[in-house]
Formats: sequence, structure tokens, C-alpha cells
Amino acid sequence: ARLALLGLLAASPAAALRRSDCSAIDVGDADADLVIENPIPVEPGCQCLEYTEVYENHGARCGSANEGHGWETCELFYRRMEDNLCWNIPGDAEQGQWCYVSQDCQALNGGAPLRKASVAWKRCSPRKDRMSRAHTVKSLTAWAKKHDMDLGMAFSMAYQALEGITWEQLAPYFPDGTAMVDDLRAVPDQWKSKIEGIVHSGPNTIIRSSTGRAPEAIIDKHDLYVTAENTEWTRGKRKNEVAAHPFQMTEVTLVKTGA
Repeated sequence: ARLALLGLLAASPAAALRRSDCSAIDVGDADADLVIENPIPVEPGCQCLEYTEVYENHGARCGSANEGHGWETCELFYRRMEDNLCWNIPGDAEQGQWCYVSQDCQALNGGAPLRKASVAWKRCSPRKDRMSRAHTVKSLTAWAKKHDMDLGMAFSMAYQALEGITWEQLAPYFPDGTAMVDDLRAVPDQWKSKIEGIVHSGPNTIIRSSTGRAPEAIIDKHDLYVTAENTEWTRGKRKNEVAAHPFQMTEVTLVKTGA
């Protein structure tokens, strides 16, 4: 169902901007390994744990904390993650991020121990923990490639979402062949201040589609990226075949740069 839906969306008007003469971004020398700037010490036992280690050795199951539920979330993302990055807490009013830690951690920041598991989850802190939202689009793409993760899911799990606007609504104001600064002038007033604020001040933000599937857009400083299903990989494949290499499922293209 996911693949059929992606195919329909890829043919939609909002996807037209993704096409033209653009090609998927080259991550080049982008660093997949996120380093904390000006770090401060983490409390004893409160270092984030690798997700695969938690599931294999500490009795936790995917969905025990803030992963959400469903085959895609677990099998294409968390259960394959040999890393300890912090990811978005679903539905969190403060738009925080989380990770698993030892059950001995006393600084959970609103997190909690897990029942029937030897771990807890904590709310992450930018100068103590590796926040996935600190990644640029290029470096998060490099990370997803390194770990063979679904790129569309990584973007949605890492970046804050723009509320009250969908990419289908905004895409017509960002046509091919125009400058970003001109596009911003054309955006309707009820959305303009939000978009301009993100472009000029951040943080990196994903503009979701109405279905939560590609095509979607990401604003990374003054750059605009758009995702699309990689039909060369997904077409004709069964779910388990696609899941063998999730990174191949989604492409991301730089369609606008400069404001």
C-alpha cells in the first residue's frame, strides 16, 4: 500500500517541482557522524544507547517508548539503527527529542523507566546528546546512506514539522526557474511570516504532505529540498524486497537555493 500510494503522489502536481532538470543530491564529503558543538558532560548512566543494542540486550521492544508503532517505523527505522541519535517525540508540544538510556540514569528530563526492560528513555539536551535535528539535509542523507535507512522517514523523525500547511498547498508558489526570494514574496500572507522565519532563522523544517508520504519539502536555511519515491528501486518489488535496502526508497533533490 505504501508503494502504491507513493506512486500516486509522485504523479501529483506538487511533485512536478521535484522533476525538471534536477537530480538527487550528491552527499559528497558531508559528514554522516554528528558531533556535538561545545558539549557539556552527561550525567552518569545517561549516555544515549544504540537502539539495536537496547532491543537485543535490554528487553525493550520497538514501541515500548516513543518509537510509535507499525511495521515501517520499526522494521525500516528503529530496529535497524546501530546508532544513538535522538529523534522526535511524537505529538510532543515542546517538539523535543528522545533516546534510550540505562535504567540507572537519574536525569530523564521528563522521561521514564520501561517496565520489563533494563532501560529508560530520556528527553535529550542539545549540548549533551546527539540531536538528529542538528543534521543538515546533506549530512542526514549521508547518515541514512551509511546506515541504509529510509531517508523520508529520517527527515520526518529528525526535523520539526510546519504546522497548518501542507506541501500540496505551498508547492505552486515555488515553481521551477524562479529565485527563492521571489517565491517568498508570492506566498500568501497567512503563511508568509512562518516560511520567512524558518528560511532566515531556522530550524530545519519539513513541510509534510497531506498523507505524510513523498513528495514532501525540507527548508534547510536558505535551501529548499523535495523528496520523491525512487521508482527505479520500488517499482514491482514486494514489501520485504524493498525493505532489504530502505535507503533506496526515497530520493531528495535540491530545488531552490539562496534567499
